[in-house]
Amino acid sequence: MKKRETLLEKFCCFLVLQQNRTKWNCDRRLRRNMESYGQIDPNVDSEEYWALFFQQQYQNHGSKNHLCRGHLYAYLQEPCYWAAAEIYQKYQAKLDYQIEDYFNEGILGFEAILADFKPLFSTRFDNFANQRIKYRLIDRIRQISQAFGHNTWSLLLNSTGARLSQALLARGLVGETLENYLLAWDYYKEIYAQAKIKTDGKIQEPSPEIWQKIAAAYNSDSHSTIKINSSTIARWLKDAGQAIFDYLFPQGKTISLQQPFGDGESSTREEMIEDTLHDTPWQQLEAAENFRESQQNHQKIIAWLGAEISQICQQPQQAKLHPQIQLILEMTYGLGLGQVAIAAKITEITTVVIKQYQVSRELDKVYRHLAKKFFPWASENLHIPSQSHDREVISKAIEPWLTYYYQTSATTQED
Repeated sequence: MKKRETLLEKFCCFLVLQQNRTKWNCDRRLRRNMESYGQIDPNVDSEEYWALFFQQQYQNHGSKNHLCRGHLYAYLQEPCYWAAAEIYQKYQAKLDYQIEDYFNEGILGFEAILADFKPLFSTRFDNFANQRIKYRLIDRIRQISQAFGHNTWSLLLNSTGARLSQALLARGLVGETLENYLLAWDYYKEIYAQAKIKTDGKIQEPSPEIWQKIAAAYNSDSHSTIKINSSTIARWLKDAGQAIFDYLFPQGKTISLQQPFGDGESSTREEMIEDTLHDTPWQQLEAAENFRESQQNHQKIIAWLGAEISQICQQPQQAKLHPQIQLILEMTYGLGLGQVAIAAKITEITTVVIKQYQVSRELDKVYRHLAKKFFPWASENLHIPSQSHDREVISKAIEPWLTYYYQTSATTQED
């Protein structure tokens, strides 16, 4: 894929994927808006500045500022593509999905990325988005893998209420209808899990007698709003099972220039990009100052992280970590190796046998250790009240910090 070079391209152009071929389409209104900002302080005129600027303006004005939302949506096309390409390369032997399938699934997480990004705790917006999109795609692959080998009836027995709700909502079921389907599914699981019929190891459709039991239980429930017969409840559950399959294995789902780019929006992207709230020179100056402060905070955080990593690696026993934690961290974040490969490599180098689950456990311990140490340090050095810390946000930020630290260290050593 050809990378976008200029700021106008990065914040105004959208990716079009067709049969693994790519091209960029530039939106005229976004381009005009970008050009209207005029000269910005050259010390902060970078993609990091503009990403932070548009993200802050969007947070301040919410859905009213469609232009900022559009610029961010354009900007995230590239990190989403690279996340999709990486996942495709890794799982192409297991799943019959193309890069565009992963891209379309990943970009659906746009709103959550906007909501979760915290400039203080994330080094760069594009890196944060890339990481979150990969998590989303891997989670979806996990869900799909769990569904392989299931038919409608076994999938209904092995699905969670949350997944079924999402699948039915994706089909347009809401309100009372949605509640009726979920209640019917509750009794299906309760009754059929105890009396399921198997043929050649596969769960079969319930017998007429069991459908009658499920219908009777449903009708006797105080939350049921209508009385139904066994054929109706069988039809509901067949629909529910198909909804889960469609949710896990979407067919022909694409993102185009004429499709909505936000959940619950009825307008097309072009209609949504209207000249609404524009930012004053004072707001741009304020954004430039916020950007400088954010960059300074990032430098402080990475310096603190380097000191903590150095102490951990020199004295792993104090943090109750594995003696080879330095190798684990370097291979994970410096070389990008998977946990199985890391375990094999350390066993080969040190002759001390280490398993994949031990690598995973050691990394989790590092995250917890760093998160615990970060809070008092940040209160003193970043002047943030301790009650404002979000532990979940910090936990999510530590991995991108580690990646940035090790990759930057490697680049510095090469130079």
